[in-house]
Amino acid sequence: MTRTVAVLALVAASAAVSTVVLVAATSMRKALVLEMDRDLLAVMTGFYPVERHNAETYAWTRTTAEIRLPGLDRREAWQCAIVLRGARPGTLPQPEVQVAVDGVVAESRRATNEYAEVAVAVPPNPAASGLVLSVAASPAFVPGGGDPRELGVQVDRVECRRDAGLASPPALGVGASTMGSGVFSLFAISGPLWTAVAVILAGAAGLAAVLTSGPGLYHPEYLLRVVWLAMWCGLGGLAALAAARRFGAARATQQAIALTAALLVLKLAALLHPSKLVIDALFNAHRLEWVLAGRYYFTQPMPSGVSFPYAIGLYVVALPFTWLTDDYVMLLRSLVCVAEAGAGLLVFAMVARAWEERTAALAALIVFHLVPLPYLTAGNANLPFAFSQSVAVAVAAAVTLLRLGPRDVLQWTALLALCSLAFLSHVGTFPVTFGVLMTTAVAFWWLGTRELRPVAVRLALTALLAVLIAVVSYYGHFGDSYRSLRAVRAQADTARGAGEAGEAAVGDVTPEPAEPTRTTVPRLQRAARAVQLSTAASGWPALVLAMAGLANLVARRRHDRLTLTLLAIGLVTGGVIAAAVVA
Repeated sequence: MTRTVAVLALVAASAAVSTVVLVAATSMRKALVLEMDRDLLAVMTGFYPVERHNAETYAWTRTTAEIRLPGLDRREAWQCAIVLRGARPGTLPQPEVQVAVDGVVAESRRATNEYAEVAVAVPPNPAASGLVLSVAASPAFVPGGGDPRELGVQVDRVECRRDAGLASPPALGVGASTMGSGVFSLFAISGPLWTAVAVILAGAAGLAAVLTSGPGLYHPEYLLRVVWLAMWCGLGGLAALAAARRFGAARATQQAIALTAALLVLKLAALLHPSKLVIDALFNAHRLEWVLAGRYYFTQPMPSGVSFPYAIGLYVVALPFTWLTDDYVMLLRSLVCVAEAGAGLLVFAMVARAWEERTAALAALIVFHLVPLPYLTAGNANLPFAFSQSVAVAVAAAVTLLRLGPRDVLQWTALLALCSLAFLSHVGTFPVTFGVLMTTAVAFWWLGTRELRPVAVRLALTALLAVLIAVVSYYGHFGDSYRSLRAVRAQADTARGAGEAGEAAVGDVTPEPAEPTRTTVPRLQRAARAVQLSTAASGWPALVLAMAGLANLVARRRHDRLTLTLLAIGLVTGGVIAAAVVA
């Protein structure tokens, strides 16, 4: 009873803690800077898309443009500055620029072809909720040459700074932080109270850092989205915790569920932030639209002239959820994060079940979420690859956790479906996952117990059947792509042969090359580069722990499923790296 009261008190206090942390983060942030290196349509209207010239980035305005910051605390004075230029060609007159605060003109000047700062004072106005900066430029000019835009001025950056005082975040920002704290407080149900306090404080600080970066606090749509996502993560985590407690799951299992829900909120809040570059996310959203329209077979062209099949596993999985939203960028990013969260829980389950080491399993879950590479792939919006990696983890978990006996038809069907989905989710995951499955089958047969030998045979047959399904249903429809690859290779071989024949014909005379020749990097240097990339992708702490774990497994001479599966993953990964170094 005492613990129940303490848990309820801690959950109630988490809302206050999150509000205090958000107020502190908002107050410490003295300046709001909007660099024109990305489109910030959420808070800016009347701006054309961002343009780049060498290292310079800027955005053209129309004749009038606005920067809206709803919810900005106006109890204290602010100083705002807009760095702009007229950028008029030839003898065209420079525009007269007027900057207004809440509709009242605060500064007027004539622009030049050099960037200049136009500063305006924003007086205190406690009755106001937010700030509207307006930029008007006249006369406009039309570039011509097929460009019909009416251009005002080029804007390089916008900065608003306050000097002192506490700053209150918008009410919707407090709501987003409070909902997030509700998810963090799930740890109070599953773990020690002191650990729950640490998680709540760390989670509140992390979420506050995300919300206060860029224009996040002043984007109502984003804040409302965080509220809904946190609510769904909280409800999902609570339901999973209830089920775990109902079936008598260990405390570490409950902690893994709570931790996964908390990390999912933080990742979604960061990945869906209005300052987050779209990169390839829009490309993937268009591919989902193609699949919705019934276009299933498409390719990705490469600079070499080769086009390769673009796997559609992620888009097919996303189809049932498209009725929830028409924002497919958000949908695909959310699915990738949820799939990664599920993969992390499977990593925990594999270690806890196979080795009965729940503390080590919880540590493995934490390390899984600290590996740098998934952040890079998801951040750069290589969403099919990120999704395929989570499915590949699910394949390894199925091989490790399922009984896979001769009569377990449903289990073998589930494994076949997962293998097929992994093969159909990314062309890079296809051969690597297939190699892991076949190597695992060999390890089961050669190093495993007698009971694993029939499993090894059926595992190899399942992998081959999944390959057949992937080829017949998808990859077999791209004959032109494979022919283009052969043609490019033939051209390269012909050019190489002609070069060798020319060298033999001229003897000691070295002819001038018609085209620049590609230099060959020494293998030792390539090996060093491979080690460097592997360390950057995995993180040196994960590699150190992996080496310690490997030594432990060797010392214990384990031959269980998880150990043999990890052995197969290590061999295939090492083989791929070695092939890249040698080839």
